[in-house]
Amino acid sequence: MGATEDDKRLLISRPPLAAQEHPWLLILHGKHRQLQTFYSLSEDCRYVRKIPQLCNQILCRSNASGWLVLEHRNSDECFLFNLVSMEKIELPLRESEYDECVLTSPPSDQNCRVVFTSNKNHSLVFCRPGDSEFVEQSLGHGDELNCTTAFEGKFYGLRRDMSLVILDFSAPKPQFRQIISESLGNPCPPDILKTQYYLVESCGELLLVLKLWHGLFFDEVFGFLIFQVDFSASTWVEVKSMSEETAIFLNSHDAMSISATKYDGIRGNSIYFTEGKDRCLYVFDLEYQRISIFLPSPNAVQTRQMKNAQLQERACSWLCLLFFVTWLALINPEMVAAFLLEQY
Repeated sequence: MGATEDDKRLLISRPPLAAQEHPWLLILHGKHRQLQTFYSLSEDCRYVRKIPQLCNQILCRSNASGWLVLEHRNSDECFLFNLVSMEKIELPLRESEYDECVLTSPPSDQNCRVVFTSNKNHSLVFCRPGDSEFVEQSLGHGDELNCTTAFEGKFYGLRRDMSLVILDFSAPKPQFRQIISESLGNPCPPDILKTQYYLVESCGELLLVLKLWHGLFFDEVFGFLIFQVDFSASTWVEVKSMSEETAIFLNSHDAMSISATKYDGIRGNSIYFTEGKDRCLYVFDLEYQRISIFLPSPNAVQTRQMKNAQLQERACSWLCLLFFVTWLALINPEMVAAFLLEQY
């Protein structure tokens, strides 16, 4: 007996093979982001779904335990959603704009916090799952943050002066506590004109990744620098090479690290990243200091970044990709939507 229409609707409204533990890539796309495409590493396949809880949502942050922080595109509604259990936890309405969002730990942890920071408003707001409202707190002079992350269940941020801070929730009024006060100085080559910063947990360590641009329009990726936090000495230590077991993935605002040896097709000692709207995923090899294309679209727009990478190496086709971080939306939805819809 074939599947009924109800069976088909139920199938398309749930993630594919949610019980399996291998990682997935999630892309939200469509005019109202009503469609989701999942890529599976173990099967080298993609699955298109229409999950109501993800329709018309913005993915603010993902968590390695499978939780997403989602915000409605046209309202102040935000909530936590788990794509494995399909559990949804409503959060208080949040009205202010934000630059960064961090989910410090799974909601089952009594110390879990959802934190939004805004340099424009010089403030942060936070709540626990189940709270009736966000608590707003003004940021002090110099507390503007370049990037944020969760590490060992705590909120970490990198200030504009390159000092590292932790948000201490033990006091009635949370305060930033400085972990590293010294600046990195200027470790970049002289022709670097723009830098983006990422904090990422990797193999039990906290890393700072610098993405470096150069070129006439600041739109060509030169390479990356990596620094590790030495908590005992309260200092930054430059990392020239990661192990062959480690790969880092970056999107426009988030980062995550995985074990490259656990999944076929993932290169160790490498940084995977997206750039602009050219519909490709690039790989930076730390050993050879080389950028190559890992996910070229057959209809990709030719950019300087692509042409430079193609001169170095053209890697495997796009169907071999995208299977790294559990429930991480790595690629910009608007960037991918046009290409994906052409393929269906």
